[in-house]
Amino acid sequence: MRQPLIPIFIAFDDHYAPFGACVIKSALLAKSERYGFAFHVLHEGLGAPARQRLDELMAAHPGNELHFVDVSDYFAAMELHVHTIYNRAIYYRLAIPDLLPQAERALYLDSDLIVLGDLCDLYDTDLQGCALAAARDVMMHALVRTSGLTNRETGSLPVRRYFGEVLGLPDPECYFQSGVMVLDLARLRALGRLPQMLELAGRNRYWMPDQDVINALFVGDIVALPQRWNLLTGGGEYHSFLARVDSPLLAEYRAARASPAIIHYASFTKPWRFCDIDYAEHFWAVLRQTPWRDAVYDWLQEGRLVSTASLPQTMSWRTLLGALAEKCFGKGTRRRTALVYLQRKLGRA
Repeated sequence: MRQPLIPIFIAFDDHYAPFGACVIKSALLAKSERYGFAFHVLHEGLGAPARQRLDELMAAHPGNELHFVDVSDYFAAMELHVHTIYNRAIYYRLAIPDLLPQAERALYLDSDLIVLGDLCDLYDTDLQGCALAAARDVMMHALVRTSGLTNRETGSLPVRRYFGEVLGLPDPECYFQSGVMVLDLARLRALGRLPQMLELAGRNRYWMPDQDVINALFVGDIVALPQRWNLLTGGGEYHSFLARVDSPLLAEYRAARASPAIIHYASFTKPWRFCDIDYAEHFWAVLRQTPWRDAVYDWLQEGRLVSTASLPQTMSWRTLLGALAEKCFGKGTRRRTALVYLQRKLGRA
């Protein structure tokens, strides 16, 4: 008898395809046998080479499915606010209830995370009659508690005031992160808020566009996921800042760091740019098991992976190459041999 399939949505373009592949691969490696997974990749023109590699990845996991969903026509006529940090892809998640009308529940995952826990457990979350489940955003929570400022195109505003006055949140410390969500699609369709969400996204210059829309429109309709299901992480400054804040939510976050179910590289310091950041080893371990396993060497050759400007001040090129060789390529492979050779050559320079 065939397993029931969990719909899992993820959005990425050609540039992010290797990282989206790591999300998919890590989820498949961590899953139990209760369900199969049906991945729906939302895109606007994902290229044939990336699709072929993703099909190759899925071939190793029979019983699961991969679907490419081109949303170009859906969003073609919509005015959506974008800026230098975010592109249109952040809004794709808002359309999920319409994109899979036959499904009653689904998961959404950002493309910059690694799954370590069984998504079957996440899918079975008790939504308690609410429209969705998401984890509270610990960074925003900390910014509220430390009188931090927003960084909007329309000017700065204290985060507490922004959440209260702009988004209308009754509790500014209860702001949710939209990178991992359990969605009650049937309830979301019944509420009929998609036009309102997209209208708000186009009309307002929000700080965190899609995330702010979700928080503003679903006050009291979101179940809080445990922090381990969306453990936010980044560079050293990320944790040094969070370490200065004390609250029950931050205590839960610190406890969750011992056994995260999903590691979310939500800051600007991604592991594919800084190979030794917190939890980076999990990303490299999964990348080695995807069709992009050798791409790191090509990125390095082309200067796309890490530039001298983005290297941590304490990391030399020789150290970087050694780390990449150790984390990305198995012993005896041609790529590892080439990196080790270059590392030794730099060491003699």
